Amino acid sequence: MFKILVLTDSRAANTKQSTALANGIKSVLSSKIAVQIDTTDVKFNFLAKLPNIIRIWKLSGKISKPREKRYDVIISCGRKLAKISLHAKRKYGAQRTKIITILNPNIPFSHFDAVLLPKHDNILSLDENNVVNTNGAISYFNPSDFKEDIAKFSSIITRFHRPYISVAIGGNAKNFVFTQEIGIAFINQINDIAKKMDATLLITTSRRTPPHIIDNIKKILDCSYYLYDVSNPRKGENLYNAFLGYADYLIATADSISMICEMSYLQKPLYVYKDGINISKYEQFLTLAQANNSVKILDKNVETLENFLPNTMDCINDVAKDVLKKVNILFY
Repeated sequence: MFKILVLTDSRAANTKQSTALANGIKSVLSSKIAVQIDTTDVKFNFLAKLPNIIRIWKLSGKISKPREKRYDVIISCGRKLAKISLHAKRKYGAQRTKIITILNPNIPFSHFDAVLLPKHDNILSLDENNVVNTNGAISYFNPSDFKEDIAKFSSIITRFHRPYISVAIGGNAKNFVFTQEIGIAFINQINDIAKKMDATLLITTSRRTPPHIIDNIKKILDCSYYLYDVSNPRKGENLYNAFLGYADYLIATADSISMICEMSYLQKPLYVYKDGINISKYEQFLTLAQANNSVKILDKNVETLENFLPNTMDCINDVAKDVLKKVNILFY
C-alpha cells in the first residue's frame, strides 16, 4: 500500500491543488500498487503569521492526528503548510518519505523533495533539480462528482432553456478591487450576450464577491438566469459542479487563476473577463493561457460566444509523473 498524506487548512483553493496532485499520483500509480489518500487538517495560531525564516515552524500550527503512523508522501500547498509539512515528516514519515509542496514555501527549496511552482509567479530557484513548473493552478475533477450533482440539481437547471452559459464570478483580491464600475460593465455585457444567443446564465459567486455585484446582478439582468449566491445558499445547495457540468459555454473573471485552470479541464469554450486587472502575474498567466488555446478574452467587442475546443492548462497525470520522477518514485 502506497500512502499519501495531504495537509489542509482553511484555504479552499490550496486544498484543491493538494488533493488534485494526490489524485493525480493515485491515477498514475494505481495500476501498479494500491494507493491510499488521507487528509488531515492543520489549525494555525498567531505564530503562523510570522515569516518562515523564523524557525518556530512546529509551534505555529497543530496537526490533526491522521489514521496512519507512517506515510510515503506528504503534500502541502502554501507558505504556512509548507513549514508544517517538515514537522509532519518527523511525526508521520520515515527517512524515505517524500515531502512535496505547492507554491513558494518562502524557505529554502532544499528542505523539500519537490516544489511545484506556476510559471506566472516568475520565481527563480538556485536549485532547479527539485522544481516542477506548471502552467497554472493544478486541478482534478472526479467525473462521479459531476454525475451526482447534475442528477441532484437537474430539476432546478432544466427549468431554464439551453444553451447554458456558466458564469463564475470572483471578487476582490490582492492588488485588485472589483469596483461597482467594473461589475456593472461586466453584468451588462453578459446580459447582452445571453439575450443575443437566447441563452441562460448560470451564475455562481465566490466568498470574495462584493455585495454590490450581487445586488446589481438582480437589478440589471433581464435575460434568463439563475443565481447561486455562495454567501446566502439555500439549504443543501452547492450548484458549482452542476453548473459546470450542464454548461455549453464558460465565463470566468480573471481575479481567480485557480478557478480558470479548474474550468479549463472541462474542455468547453472558456472566456475570461479581465477588465480592471493590471497585475503582471495575471497578465502573464492569461498570455500563457491564450497561447495554449485554453481561453479567449471576453473584451468589449465580444457580442456572442464561439464554440471552440480549448486545451487544458495542465494534464494532472503529466504533472504527477513529473513530480514522481523528481522524487525518484519510478515504479509506475
